[in-house]
Amino acid sequence: MNNLSNVVDKDNSPFFEWGEACNGWRFLADDKLSVNREKMPAGTDEKLHFHFKSTQFFYIIQGKATIIIEGQRHELTSD
Repeated sequence: MNNLSNVVDKDNSPFFEWGEACNGWRFLADDKLSVNREKMPAGTDEKLHFHFKSTQFFYIIQGKATIIIEGQRHELTSD
């Protein structure tokens, strides 16, 4: 896919759709790290799931999101 010497953005990255109306672009995907940009319209949600080996980073550009980590709810908002 992409390697670290490439400049990546939505125009040159693989596009994918998921959920009811969500979509994303895969900027980097390898065994140690994946970087996606995802768009979730207001009112959509992701099916509750678990990762046994994963480090995730969320940056909210607009709106808000709720994530659950070890049973505790966290409200994330944009700047």
